[in-house]
Amino acid sequence: LFNFHSQLQFSVFRVSSSENINFFLPYSPDHRYSTMADLARLVAEKNKQRAALKKEYFKLLTNPNAEGGHVFDPAVQRHGSMRVTRINHFRETPKNLLTLCLFVVLPLAGTVYLIKTSRDEKEAAIRSGTVAYKDRLFKLQ
Repeated sequence: LFNFHSQLQFSVFRVSSSENINFFLPYSPDHRYSTMADLARLVAEKNKQRAALKKEYFKLLTNPNAEGGHVFDPAVQRHGSMRVTRINHFRETPKNLLTLCLFVVLPLAGTVYLIKTSRDEKEAAIRSGTVAYKDRLFKLQ
């Protein structure tokens, strides 16, 4: 299905850059209608491109003389290659380090701290004799 909202955002940006419409001026219905006319033209162009691409894909897909396999799409190949070689293009930045600290190191350290302090409190209570043997959670302590 056609994503009308993204096309609307694109067309407003395109019209504003080509016609130099200043959006800080007061509202004018002329700009709105010219934008909607350009939007209709852009939607028609996009639909024409989509129909041509769909026709070409169907032609390649149903070609009786084609070799076995699938229809090669360079964009899909680039996407797959990018996902496989993502680590080769990784750059360390302060933002990466901050993200690592916030989402890995700090939660892990906080969890270890909470477990350690609660165990130390329980052990201190057991060793001092304030907790009776029958009230202990694990009786062999």
